[in-house]
Amino acid sequence: MSFCWDAVVGGVLDSPANGPAPLPWDILVAPPEKFTNSTVYVEVPHTASMKVCFPLLSLLLEYVITCFLSIINK
Repeated sequence: MSFCWDAVVGGVLDSPANGPAPLPWDILVAPPEKFTNSTVYVEVPHTASMKVCFPLLSLLLEYVITCFLSIINK
């Protein structure tokens, strides 16, 4: 099991509010090809969450403050 992060660009977030996450054996995954080594990454339904990206937020705040100060100092 691993976690991944992705930018949210809109749409519906499939969070635990949509129901409980299925058990591991309830997630159907078709093998890509018989008798070959492969790895398949599957998103587990109802486990998504959203967090604020603090580095991006700090850059945005810095930009807004710099812009605001430049307007005041004119």
